[in-house]
Amino acid sequence: MENEASKAPGLDLPEAIVEQRKIRFSLVWLVPLVALLIGGWLVYKAVSEKGPTITISFKTAEGLEAGKTKIKYKELEIGRVEKLTLSPDISRVVVHAKLVKGTEKFLTENTRFWVVRARLSAHEVSGLGTLFSGAYIGIDPGAPGGKPKRDFTGLEIPPVITADLPGAQFALRASSLGSLDIGSPVYYRQIKVGQVVGYELEEGGSAVIIKIFINAPHHRLVKKNTRFWNASGLDVSLDVNGIRINTESLVTLLLGGIAFDTPTNLEPGGPANPGDLFVLYDSHEKMFEKTYTQKLHWLLFFDGSIRGLS
Repeated sequence: MENEASKAPGLDLPEAIVEQRKIRFSLVWLVPLVALLIGGWLVYKAVSEKGPTITISFKTAEGLEAGKTKIKYKELEIGRVEKLTLSPDISRVVVHAKLVKGTEKFLTENTRFWVVRARLSAHEVSGLGTLFSGAYIGIDPGAPGGKPKRDFTGLEIPPVITADLPGAQFALRASSLGSLDIGSPVYYRQIKVGQVVGYELEEGGSAVIIKIFINAPHHRLVKKNTRFWNASGLDVSLDVNGIRINTESLVTLLLGGIAFDTPTNLEPGGPANPGDLFVLYDSHEKMFEKTYTQKLHWLLFFDGSIRGLS
């Protein structure tokens, strides 16, 4: 049945017009978009610039402070202490520190850390600058090629030499240490060219092995037939010419020291290799005494007098 109204003459009904609206871009939408981009950039920047986190254990936290103590290499700040804790057995202090990006390659099993503070010893005074700026942690990257590492045991005594110091290290064998100590000077013709960097007992305890470091370029003066002697104290000798007193310097007289030279009556030897072992003679005079690598012992009987034998 058709609608009657539709048949009524002169009656027109309106028709709906459908239009598709275009989405208009509003400036208000820029605010969250820009905030999202900035946040993402900040996160990326923080992650990309984040350096390694390490732990260093020391016997004491003297001079160290969380959030303030710096880690320096050649007086350049490369990190900072974040917090201090105790080891599980409370025997040591554990330093948690964060370093700058790019230091990862220097953190190996050869890396050494120590606290730089004012120190006074018989041989030298060091770290006076820390009296005003505060103590900081020093780092020595050590020899390259070590395995990566993040947990370290700090040195209680600063190292005498670091990996970037040119020169060579040698070893001396002595019957006793005497007045020598770490830092004792090593002389060549009364010029200081090195120092004692360590010592230890030989296996079996029959002698002492003294480690010395000769600075470059003086380490080239050490030959295969170079002789070392203990220059500590006074070397006094009495002969027909009178009394002779020799000493390298006032420092060796008070604190001890070592001297070396190559005797001119010996054939010149080749350059010594780093780590070579030498004998440390008790004095300059005794280094000219004959030494024998092979000895045979004999028991002799005399019917007559043995006067003059010693």
